Amino acid sequence: MVQPNDKSFHQRLFWFMKPDTHWDLNDPGMVRTYVQQILIHGRFEDVQLLLKQLTPQQFRVAFIKLKPFLPRRVSLFWEAFFASH
Repeated sequence: MVQPNDKSFHQRLFWFMKPDTHWDLNDPGMVRTYVQQILIHGRFEDVQLLLKQLTPQQFRVAFIKLKPFLPRRVSLFWEAFFASH
């Protein structure tokens, strides 16, 4: 399984950050960056990992803050998801 600090995962999704960046998923700013990149550029497996790594509350808070910056189709998908769960 891919980990957030795995080199190939990092290079594919987080090309703009230093390769040795440590992801602190307790830091709300890092969580937002992590969620945004995965929702916009990630694969199915990346989203699965994201949903395992974050609590539902962490994910929901990040999504609410990111919603204005996400592509419309991504926002609509996750709004529908939250509405049904």
